[in-house]
Amino acid sequence: MPFNLYFPTPFLEVTPEDDTDNLLQDIQKEIEECVSQVKSNDDFESLSDASYDENFETIGHRKSTSGIPFTAFSNNVIQKYSLRKFTEYIQTHVQKYVNTTQWSLLTDPAREGSPYSISMSDSWLNITRKGNYHNFHIHAHHSISGVYYHKMNPNMGGITFRNPNPIMSNMMFPEGPISPNMITMVPEEGSLIIFPSWLEHGTQKNNTDEERITLSFNINIF
Repeated sequence: MPFNLYFPTPFLEVTPEDDTDNLLQDIQKEIEECVSQVKSNDDFESLSDASYDENFETIGHRKSTSGIPFTAFSNNVIQKYSLRKFTEYIQTHVQKYVNTTQWSLLTDPAREGSPYSISMSDSWLNITRKGNYHNFHIHAHHSISGVYYHKMNPNMGGITFRNPNPIMSNMMFPEGPISPNMITMVPEEGSLIIFPSWLEHGTQKNNTDEERITLSFNINIF
C-alpha cells in the first residue's frame, strides 16, 4: 500500500556544485559590477525596500524625502545593467524548471506543440544590512519567481516559505517534516532558487555586519 504526497510545490535549487560549465565566476563578477554602479548612482529604482534600514536610509547618500521606501518591481535591473551571462543562466534553469514540472499547459492539444516563451517581467537587487529582513509576501501576476545569492553566508539569514494551504496553518494534523507549516532554506553563495510566484515567502534577519546581496526576478511564461 503506497504512501502518497499529492500536493507538492515545485522548487529548483541550483548550487555552485552544479556549475559544470564554470559560469559562476563570470556571473559573480557581472553582478558585482552592477551592484557597484547601483550604489555609485544612488539608483533607487533598482533596489527593493529590503535594501533600507528602519529609518528608510538608502545604501547611498540620500534618504527618501517622503519617508516611504522606494519599491521598484516595475524595474528590470538585469536588463538595465546588461547582465547577459546571468540572463542566459536564468533562461537555462527556468526552462529546465518548467519542463520538469510537467506543466499541463505544455501538453494542451490546443498548443499543437508550440514552444513556450520565457519573459522576464522585472528584476531588482536586495541589499540587506544588519538587523533587516523582508516580510512575507507573494509576487502577484507572475508565473515564476527566483532569487540569486550573490553575497551570502549562513549567519546572514535564509528565506522562509509558508505552506500554501491556508487551512494547514490552523490545524495540528499532519504538521511535521512531511507537511510543515513553513520551511527555511539557507542557500550558499552562488545559489539560485526558483519557485512559483504565488508561494508566500519572506527573508530572515541579517545578523552580520556585512550586506546580504541577492538579485530577484519575476518571469511570465506564454
